[in-house]
Amino acid sequence: MSARLPARWLQFLLLAAITLAHVATRLESLRQYPTGKRQFFPESFRYSFALMAGLGMRPVPFSGDPSSIPLQDFLSLQSDEVTAGQFGEWKAEPHDTSGPMESYLTYEDYHLTWPLYTTRVFDLLAAAGIWSVFGIHWDALFMFYLAVSATGPPCLWLLTRSLTGCGWTGLLAALLYACNPLEMVFTAFSPRDISPLWFAAPAWTALACLVRGSHRWPALSASCLLTGLLAGLGLGFRHDALITCLAVSALSVPLVLASGGRWTKAVAAPVLVGAGSRAVIAVIHLACPAQPQQSGVGFHMAYYAEETRCSLFRLENSQGISRDDLQVMQRVAHERLAHGMEAIPLEASRCDELYGPEHARLTREMFLRTFAGNSWTWATRAPEFAWRALRATLLEDLPIGGHIRLFPLRDEPIGGAGRHLLAPMAWLAQAGPILFLAGVALVAGLGMAPGLRERILALGLAAFAMGYMAVLFLVLPEFKHAGLLVLPMCALGAAGLSRAVALLSAEGRATAWASPSRRWVAFTGVLAAAIVLVWMAALPLAWNASRKARQSTTRIVDDLARRADWITNKGDPIRKELRRRESEVDKAEAWLLEVMAEESGVRLACRQAHHDGPVPLVQYHQSPSTLFQTWHRIPRGEPCVFALTMPGHGAFGDRRADQVRVDILGRGRILRMARVPLDPREVPWLRTMVTPGETTTGNPGLRSFTRSGVTAHGTNTRLPILGMRPSEVDRWDNPAAEPERDESGEGFDPQVRRPNARNAR
Repeated sequence: MSARLPARWLQFLLLAAITLAHVATRLESLRQYPTGKRQFFPESFRYSFALMAGLGMRPVPFSGDPSSIPLQDFLSLQSDEVTAGQFGEWKAEPHDTSGPMESYLTYEDYHLTWPLYTTRVFDLLAAAGIWSVFGIHWDALFMFYLAVSATGPPCLWLLTRSLTGCGWTGLLAALLYACNPLEMVFTAFSPRDISPLWFAAPAWTALACLVRGSHRWPALSASCLLTGLLAGLGLGFRHDALITCLAVSALSVPLVLASGGRWTKAVAAPVLVGAGSRAVIAVIHLACPAQPQQSGVGFHMAYYAEETRCSLFRLENSQGISRDDLQVMQRVAHERLAHGMEAIPLEASRCDELYGPEHARLTREMFLRTFAGNSWTWATRAPEFAWRALRATLLEDLPIGGHIRLFPLRDEPIGGAGRHLLAPMAWLAQAGPILFLAGVALVAGLGMAPGLRERILALGLAAFAMGYMAVLFLVLPEFKHAGLLVLPMCALGAAGLSRAVALLSAEGRATAWASPSRRWVAFTGVLAAAIVLVWMAALPLAWNASRKARQSTTRIVDDLARRADWITNKGDPIRKELRRRESEVDKAEAWLLEVMAEESGVRLACRQAHHDGPVPLVQYHQSPSTLFQTWHRIPRGEPCVFALTMPGHGAFGDRRADQVRVDILGRGRILRMARVPLDPREVPWLRTMVTPGETTTGNPGLRSFTRSGVTAHGTNTRLPILGMRPSEVDRWDNPAAEPERDESGEGFDPQVRRPNARNAR
């Protein structure tokens, strides 16, 4: 025992040093990403004020209350704190918490009907508690986030030590976690998006270290309940934590059996883990009197994520799907009409209905139809996406909306020895994806782990990573949602490196080849072969679905072209504009343009803008301005038809006028145009270029273009060229332009779109 003590204490000291380095880099992240550049939906914390005032988590209006101005400035990031006197003055005023009524839904209170706050109940409770003790300022809340983040290295050390039986390997996993750029930046930039990782780490650690079948019933019950409770805590910050709850529940069964437990304990384990999570959900419901926003809103996100998926794989966005909540709601309104239901107006007072169960069902149907249209591309490029998802944890792929990329911390502004810390951390982080693949192959695949339980744990981590990659692709493939991949990547990456190093020695090779059982290798081999066979069997089905979808699109466009009353273009040969004013937006119609390219590489840029505000359109409680741009390839040769459909959104309360501009990029010209009226109950969603006699499978590819579309929110579309300067137009239209840091919103708060003078200087 005495001989092992120094090594154990050395590990503790090194773990403390890694944790301190973790904290130091996150503090630097808070400095490099000041409050005005963070995205964390600060307006939701109005409910924390209500809790502090003893009103419960209820909507409290600010309209007509001068004492609320300091609170409004704080929530809109115009100030960094609210003094005790300012809060006391507001608290002393009488408040109506009966619920948001249309009569007082003014500028200050439009967002009160948005149910987002019901998805982050524990976040709001934590803010109320922290501000009650330390005062109301953002730094206090972000110190809490930093403290939660700092639990990651110790959890990874415990998890990986349980996985490999070696504390030194656990230290490597903790170091990989501390070096991860995504977690490093998002602790400051968007704590809500990285919070699923924070709560997954202790849940997986409890599962790995405590849930054992050899334990007696009281110990097993306590460990399972604790695991479920830790996993469920994340549900109070973001719905994504549900994936962790399901994963640890399912994996508890084989872990209990592998550690000597009987089937009775194995069956009871997931029930107890689920009970722990359900207890947390019960607390969330008790703390929040409002009906919580359901996880079915994920289908809403999955539908508008088609824009991002098309940009990632350079496909034409043929259905014209914008990463825009309002557009999704417009299309759901048309779906409701097609199903014989009443369309819900896009009004702030109807927000709960707009996000209700019917909305989830309809967006699910819309998503499945759209997703199937490109299933051939999705299936054939699945391995590529898996690698890109791993790179996303380094902030190097899956940009937000296909065009916004954040960068890791910069070491230039750091003084002293601290500036020499980031470079080696960045080098180690770059090895993370490769080390993860090595861990999957050596530990999960070949079973180079101390025992059966450890092999099952490794396989479970690998399956969790693969499953989450699929969820990430389906729901919203952006790096801000890739956080849950960091945990298995660090744990298996450290284990893979330790096994790879051991293979360098003859003794290590002899031990490694003797440890895996033949049954385990045969099992994982059969499992891998089954996955490959299922994937290969799905390819013909995907090809057929994509082919049929494109054929249907071309038939619709051909039919519209036959019905159209064409007008020969006698004006500008490369640019056309269409403006639908308020009197015209009640009717659905299609805009057709016949175009021809005189050389290869010609593109068509379609820009569609909506501007109005402030107007109470759902959660867009300030300016719901949107600029949606797509790019389309014009094949050289015969004339092609570009089709754009526009809904009658005015009938649903959205009176924003349409502004559409089409530009030919290269040697080409617009031959003629036509406007075709459509039945609002049967609107074919189109934004596509159709070539005579084409045989495309799925959406056409854009070849050299790095992205197919982009949606910009909060733009001033009353400026020339739909809100963009000529230099900005040139930047967007550059076919080789890579995703870059978004500079357009640095002078504006990213949530409420109000000019932030403090950050605009």
